[in-house]
Amino acid sequence: PKGPLMAFECKISSETISEATLTAFRKKFPTVKLYIASLKDTNPRKLKNGVTVLPWNKALEIYCSQHSESSISRKH
Repeated sequence: PKGPLMAFECKISSETISEATLTAFRKKFPTVKLYIASLKDTNPRKLKNGVTVLPWNKALEIYCSQHSESSISRKH
């Protein structure tokens, strides 16, 4: 597939993503899954707007697993 498979917004505070940012993101990338990587959260949670908030280390795991899968599929 061409284009991004997922996107991460990194947060050091407990603030969530603004609606304006989410709207702009969805307009440009309507099918891309968006995550918030949080330094404060210790458990995953889903916001009302559908965005998943993950602890930073879990977000890194997801990124690395998707990145290695995509690298493998490009080699074959």
